[in-house]
Amino acid sequence: MIAPTFGAEAQVSAAFARSAAQRRAAFLPFLVAGDPNALVSAELVAATVRGGADLIELGIPFSDPVADGPVVAQASSRALAGGMSLDGVMRLVRGLRQRLGGVPLLAFTYYNVLFACGLERAAQALAASGFAGAVVPDVPLEESGPLRRAFARFGLVVPMFVSPSTPDARAAAIAEAATGFIYLVSRVGVTGTHAGSDAIGERIERLRRCTDKPIVVGFGVAGASQAAQLARVADGVVVGSALVARAAAAPTPAQAVDATVELCRELATACSRDRPRSGARAAGGC
Repeated sequence: MIAPTFGAEAQVSAAFARSAAQRRAAFLPFLVAGDPNALVSAELVAATVRGGADLIELGIPFSDPVADGPVVAQASSRALAGGMSLDGVMRLVRGLRQRLGGVPLLAFTYYNVLFACGLERAAQALAASGFAGAVVPDVPLEESGPLRRAFARFGLVVPMFVSPSTPDARAAAIAEAATGFIYLVSRVGVTGTHAGSDAIGERIERLRRCTDKPIVVGFGVAGASQAAQLARVADGVVVGSALVARAAAAPTPAQAVDATVELCRELATACSRDRPRSGARAAGGC
């Protein structure tokens, strides 16, 4: 794969390249925009940068979050109850741009949100606000063309999902269509913390036979121990519910910010590898 030299895709590619050069997997924290309110939410996002985030996923609140477990769904409900909207997310991010220090920010949202806005208009708004792309868990490969084309016109990446049960041939097609990175779901189901990693190392190695794009693992990464296990085989690790829950449990906003910085530092440290993984693309099919 020829690395892009400018725009959001180059920004995302550079984040993974820096992590690989430092012999670690990229750390991608996830938070919900507007939880518990816009002001505190902005401070929490900035806290992930101080805690060592390499890229950030920011969830756009949605009333029917089919891929979200209870912790994230409750955070989305709190944000919506506080008046957060798609336009509000854009305002929040515009106000944060100077505090992100170049860390790429990806929207995590559902297709209905973008479709209702208009794919072109949504892509333009995301790009203008400072997003590098969007993670859209509910759009299948066969229906993703309009989304990918609209976002490409504004230089935005659209990572695509591969699940544990995706057949190899289909996984290869998804990997080809994805931009930015491939999002490997660690288990079947919704987001949320759980104890096991479902032995996805073999799945990652099979994916590497058909792509040299970064492979990021998410959904159900419970904490530092599991992040460390995944960092040995993946290019990036997403942690969401554990961070959302830690901030929500804090008695005050200031303590929520401190707790977020602390947990992010713990998780970012856990993403360091004991030894480097070969980045060579394996021969043969997916």
